[in-house]
Amino acid sequence: MRVKVVQILTVFLALAALAGFALIFGQGIKASLPPKNPGPHLVTEEQNGGQSGTDPLIYVATALAALVGGIVAVTFGVESTEQQPTKKTPFKDWLTAAYAVTYVLFGVAAVAVWVVHPTGTVELVRNLATTFLGLALPIVTQYFRWQEQQRRTRGLDTTHNSVPTERPL
Repeated sequence: MRVKVVQILTVFLALAALAGFALIFGQGIKASLPPKNPGPHLVTEEQNGGQSGTDPLIYVATALAALVGGIVAVTFGVESTEQQPTKKTPFKDWLTAAYAVTYVLFGVAAVAVWVVHPTGTVELVRNLATTFLGLALPIVTQYFRWQEQQRRTRGLDTTHNSVPTERPL
């Protein structure tokens, strides 16, 4: 009974963290876009005379980005110092995929908004953009290392003329 309650609370916290991430960064991305109709939006420090009314939001957003990014890093196989075996379940697989898709979509959106509209991009979106890029680089590097390992495992050599050839045994 106690284990079941802990599992339910863990799933709730995982879903709440993902929803919080999407909500906060969705609002940040929306606030960074040029308004069609001027209205209320997140106030940047520069717009508020050096006083940031969004400091708590930035701290929460940064923590959520680290959490979601860490899960995505593990999902994509970016190695960490400690690896603990975890029990796989269909729901856990679905939730992990939801984290990865959400992080990649919001990360790409943050980078795009920052590149297209650099002066109006709020700080938390700039932070997500740089964090996402910092995580995307090792993911892509890991992918190409994996590709090279697969070639070597199959007995292919790519060191000459960049055309794979079979290695002599």
